[in-house]
Amino acid sequence: MDAPFPFGFPGPTAFYLATYVLTLVSHVVFMNYVLAGTGVLLVRQIRGKTGTSDVLADLLRDWLPFALSAAITAGIAPLLFIQILYKKAFYTANLLLFHRWMLILPALIVGFYLLYAQKTAFVKARPRLRVLVTTGALASFLFTALSWTENYLLARSENAWAPMYASKSMIYENREILPRMLLWTLGALPTLAALLGWQLHRRERAGVPVDKATFQRIARIGLGGLVVAGACAAGYAMLVGPAARAHAVGPMALPWFVAAVVGVVVECVGFVGLHRAEANRGKWLGIASAGLFFVILGTTVVREVLRITAVDFAALYAEHARAAQVSGRWLFLGFFLVNAVLATWAIRTALTRAERPAA
Repeated sequence: MDAPFPFGFPGPTAFYLATYVLTLVSHVVFMNYVLAGTGVLLVRQIRGKTGTSDVLADLLRDWLPFALSAAITAGIAPLLFIQILYKKAFYTANLLLFHRWMLILPALIVGFYLLYAQKTAFVKARPRLRVLVTTGALASFLFTALSWTENYLLARSENAWAPMYASKSMIYENREILPRMLLWTLGALPTLAALLGWQLHRRERAGVPVDKATFQRIARIGLGGLVVAGACAAGYAMLVGPAARAHAVGPMALPWFVAAVVGVVVECVGFVGLHRAEANRGKWLGIASAGLFFVILGTTVVREVLRITAVDFAALYAEHARAAQVSGRWLFLGFFLVNAVLATWAIRTALTRAERPAA
């Protein structure tokens, strides 16, 4: 395929690919907040940084339950599209992983309630219990991340299906799993930093004082996340082999790969500016967020290109065309836009109320 993604595919296939990627990006934003936010909260609790004056811990405790519900809701659309795009591979991976795959649901339910437990006075008053509760929540989310990573790699490795079925194993062993998880987990930190920055910036504009040191901590989280994620990306690129590296910089993925690299540079500029700024922090947060968008979009497309090139994707075109004839695409887009507007209004309302100074 010589055309950049998603061009060069038949119309229905291009539509489903583009819609899948865009809806997945919205899921990734919330998912990153949950995964990185729970990790940062745990670190601050272990270090004893969660007293009443810890603005970051208070923000995370208040917003993590909402972010998790938003991540789950935003994940429904890409889950539907992936079933259309990779029907046989996706379902085969689900069946081979069996009970471990289905454990995602109870794991998320446990994590959800543990995040709410963080907000109770009973847990807040007991430092060791706080750490235990947050550790449980993080373990639930890491298990979910592990399951999705395993599913993604198994679905694109058809040669592994028969041996795994014959062995009756429900664990797919692949050397890419842990490095891939490490890359995506650490890569969530810049997203968390940008979103926390906007939350604090809105508080500041609403008249709630926020000291410079808090913004500097956020900037360091963002910059640190970019550095460690970049190192993980370089290591992972060496691990996947020359064929995958060639596809990542091939005609289909190259523009998006470049967009992601440029996005990293723009993010760095934004976070450095935020670290130095005495005022007008919205400008630097805007720069960092613009870079973040291109990083998430670019890496998501490259990720999808690696899956497309690992399977006989052309054989699936007929399935995509049949799915397009069922209709409902424009109805989905209509409801997607309506729900996006309503969700934005709800978030803005909640932020406005949370930012009001106490009487």
